[in-house]
Amino acid sequence: MEKISYSPHEAALVTGYSPGTLGNMRSAKTGPKYFKRGRKVIYMHDDLIRWLTANPIMTKDAHDLERG
Repeated sequence: MEKISYSPHEAALVTGYSPGTLGNMRSAKTGPKYFKRGRKVIYMHDDLIRWLTANPIMTKDAHDLERG
């Protein structure tokens, strides 16, 4: 069964960013969408994936593959 929500430490493993960097992003109002329940921060799986795939860096090889 796939997890649907993550703690900041788990989200760090998914995104490749450190928990501290995710915290800095939250403070700066950037980064993936998150929810707060009291003091607890929760990231949803779909939001993390959507954020990660929103702005890819397209290399020459990636452009060539998309053109076929």
